[in-house]
Amino acid sequence: MIPQLAMAVADSPFFLFSQKKVGKTLPPIELVPQYVPFQAYLYGDIHPDYFMIQPLQINIEEEDDGTFVISDDIFLVYGYGRDRLKALKEYVSSFIDYFELVQRNSDQNQFDKKLLTHLQTYIQCTSPMRGYNAIQTNSD
Repeated sequence: MIPQLAMAVADSPFFLFSQKKVGKTLPPIELVPQYVPFQAYLYGDIHPDYFMIQPLQINIEEEDDGTFVISDDIFLVYGYGRDRLKALKEYVSSFIDYFELVQRNSDQNQFDKKLLTHLQTYIQCTSPMRGYNAIQTNSD
């Protein structure tokens, strides 16, 4: 689950080789530090009530102040924390909140209905007492 992914995330510097052309000759290749976010996949049990049925690529970035931001490039959700695990937990919480919000609004909004269909190719609720089913039951 989440701790397994957190343990798999390691500090790794990335470098980009760069050559600047001077006249008609190329100087020797120099090593230029280049920050590239670490990427991982969120898959499987992410919460007791939610399961990722398709891997979702996430970006793990360390900020200058040592904090971490985890985000995805598909749904534009992010989580922030003092360490990777806190950022990952925040990301999962934000992603579930986003899913539930879209799910609640999907009956009244065509955009949300299409977005929900897309979200459901990644995440599924495994508990009948969470999400849209719980909201309908409580409002009756």
